[in-house]
Amino acid sequence: MRVAAANFHCPATPDHLATIPTLAPNATRQETETAYARIDERRAYALQYVERLTPEGRMRLRCPARNGTLGCPLVAGTVPAATAAGLPIITPPAEPDRPKACTQDTVTLRLKTDAQKAAMKLAQPLYWGSPEWRRTYARRTYIEGWFGVLKSETSTDHRRGSHQFRGLALVTLVLACAAATTNKRMLRTWHHHTGLGDPTHPLLQPDQHFEPPRHVRRLCSLGRMESCQRVRRRGIRPSCVSGPSGWWVRSGLITNRSGRR
Repeated sequence: MRVAAANFHCPATPDHLATIPTLAPNATRQETETAYARIDERRAYALQYVERLTPEGRMRLRCPARNGTLGCPLVAGTVPAATAAGLPIITPPAEPDRPKACTQDTVTLRLKTDAQKAAMKLAQPLYWGSPEWRRTYARRTYIEGWFGVLKSETSTDHRRGSHQFRGLALVTLVLACAAATTNKRMLRTWHHHTGLGDPTHPLLQPDQHFEPPRHVRRLCSLGRMESCQRVRRRGIRPSCVSGPSGWWVRSGLITNRSGRR
């Protein structure tokens, strides 16, 4: 069998379909159509997955002729059907070189070498380059935009170093809250720009005023006090103020927030 894009293909797959380069970002329409046509042509030779790759490195596949995507003399009735449907008709390998996929309804493959395991890291649920694969891949644009909102300083602002604590449960909870907040923000933005949302939807209603508990407010105040800058006045005594640091020549006493000395 022949392997391309982590998919197994019929041993009679034409050589010109072995490698199909990825399209460049600035590819022309003709280049795009040509590449997609070659991918669709090669897909007809791909073996069908009966059982996907398991953690043990085992998978089961079926011959493409038995799957109805091409005609093969070894599978009765597939040549006339392929001729009528305009599907490719192959010449099977000679008997000594025929793999089990040509003689059995299904075949079980096992990955044994490191090279085989490395090649199957590229395996995907959808056939690479197929129309359904392209539709799924196109959603990457919106996914990247969602992560941009999640990490933006003017939005959720959740990024590396935002929360400095340990524990999988706590980190998972914070990430879930950040994701929910991002989804809610993007939903409201979409409704604001398009007006297509349901105005009565609970997520589109104004947020209720939230007053944190007293001990939380106190902790926040203490945090602000600890972050204030220490300024030496005339080199006599230190003073804790919230203004810019520097030398002050008027007084050498400690000044509190009420202005008393």
